[in-house]
Amino acid sequence: FAKIPLIEPSDSQECKDFMKEAYAISERFDTPVLFRTTTRVSHSKSLVSFGERVEQTPARYVRNIPKFVCTPAFAKKHRPELEEKLKALEAYANTSPLNSMELNGGKIGVISASIAYQYAKEVFPADTSFLKLGFTWPLPLDLIRTFASNVETLYVVEELEPFMEEQMKAAGIECVGKELIGNMYELNPQLVAERVFGKKPETVDVGV
Repeated sequence: FAKIPLIEPSDSQECKDFMKEAYAISERFDTPVLFRTTTRVSHSKSLVSFGERVEQTPARYVRNIPKFVCTPAFAKKHRPELEEKLKALEAYANTSPLNSMELNGGKIGVISASIAYQYAKEVFPADTSFLKLGFTWPLPLDLIRTFASNVETLYVVEELEPFMEEQMKAAGIECVGKELIGNMYELNPQLVAERVFGKKPETVDVGV
């Protein structure tokens, strides 16, 4: 898993749009791509706009045992190539259209992805800035550093384990994450509001 790019949509429209981009990334970098939808994203419904259909010529399968049979002898030879590919993927992640920055104020910043982004948008004050990640691995650390430099306090809102938070802290980026959000139970807006602000969502003061 740790050597495969990860794409995470946050709503129905992104499930369609990001899948197209995932295929493009796969072809461009000649790599598998993980497309992760959480339970809440998978069970949600919303209006989706479709673009024009573009016909694609099916790729011709070419037998290539050294490439497709990952025995130790072949894998050892491919490892240097893989490491270079990961560097290229991280550079691309920093400019990927799947990641978007919303600068609304300089006091609070939130980095999030998938359904956790929707929860954070519902709970945090209106003047909160957001870095919404759709391309979450390799993590776009240069983009994150740029975003972090624009806010006083940086929160990471993600479900379960601190996947993004740990990488950010290892890179020297100060942030607040699981010490407030926690890593137990399914995340929802009420839990985010209670754990971050000590309030229910409807009582959060937009002037915080």
